[in-house]
Amino acid sequence: MISTRHLIAKPVDEIRPGEIFYGKFRQETVLCLALCSETDDSFSHFAVLSPGHPDMPGIIGILSKSVLAIRRVLELRSATLVPSVSLPAVDPSPNTFYAPVNALLMQGSELFINAQNGPRRNETIFLRTHDGRPAQLELHHTVLFTEWGVYAPDVNEKLVKVAHISPPSAE
Repeated sequence: MISTRHLIAKPVDEIRPGEIFYGKFRQETVLCLALCSETDDSFSHFAVLSPGHPDMPGIIGILSKSVLAIRRVLELRSATLVPSVSLPAVDPSPNTFYAPVNALLMQGSELFINAQNGPRRNETIFLRTHDGRPAQLELHHTVLFTEWGVYAPDVNEKLVKVAHISPPSAE
């Protein structure tokens, strides 16, 4: 069980870029990462981490904050992203031209998510996890993780898995 010390219910307008939160979209609760506006430091969009973009099941995708059905959200204050280091989920020398959608990438100690940039576009975008900003990456400078998790502290401060992220299933 997640400790209530690490949860906060608040209006969606109080969410800041880089925060992980639960919201509601089309009557479904979704786990999200708040993204930064292109014009200032405000929260304008979010990446649906789990269960994935509603129009692309299992795929991390981006939506506008205006689509959230309920104007209150639940922030996971101390949530952290943890890459899987079990084989074959880790690739220390990824293809320099391609990173799969849903991948978590590490450059130095900074983490990035590769998200689908919309249901009708066949392109992805790298997102900084600490501030929700888009990023340019040279893949040959990264380590790629195809599986990773979102974790939050329980009542004993031990990290527990909130969501497991993996490559989308082939259909």
